[in-house]
Amino acid sequence: MPQFKAPNDATTDIASRPFEQIYKEARIPDSPCTVDELGKLLDNPTVAAQPLNIKVVAVSLTLSAKGIGPDVPIADAVRRDRALDAYQEMLDQRAATAEQRNAAMIQQITQETEEFLKRKQAETPLTPEQKTEVAQLNELIAQAIKSCRKGNTVQGKKNPAFAHLAQLVSTREKLLKGKAPSKKSAQDLVDEMDKLLGITPEKAN
Repeated sequence: MPQFKAPNDATTDIASRPFEQIYKEARIPDSPCTVDELGKLLDNPTVAAQPLNIKVVAVSLTLSAKGIGPDVPIADAVRRDRALDAYQEMLDQRAATAEQRNAAMIQQITQETEEFLKRKQAETPLTPEQKTEVAQLNELIAQAIKSCRKGNTVQGKKNPAFAHLAQLVSTREKLLKGKAPSKKSAQDLVDEMDKLLGITPEKAN
């Protein structure tokens, strides 16, 4: 069975790679008559409209003209099928590895954030307003972590939840240190997170 190696860049979208490129990477040898050629023959409107026995004759004549038997396109079909199976196995392994890596990163961030929060709360009392903003940020961080679990890419694009998670954690740390995080309030970040997750005011209600 062919072997495929996943790219080092985990954000590269390889799930939508064309079949022909997969076959090329699998080094499938040229065939006098591929299964795709027979497929195009049968899809031809002139042949497609004929009864089954006529289609069988058309395929037989094509193979005879090439001086080969039906075993040739069958072997080609088997090789292509095995290549696609091997490629899918590589995709599954890559997804599992990315999921494990993301889970470990999320667990580390969560643990570090909780420890930092406990230390800062013990060191510096927060005002009621700060406590409200921290609570909002905690909720947003939980939502961002949930979105991160979808993987590095979403619909072929880089998952923005990771960058948003880093921004939320940084904002909360600055707030706990008594610094002004940025011009964005916690509510601004709430609105951004809702947009990221596709939540509209109607849906939220």
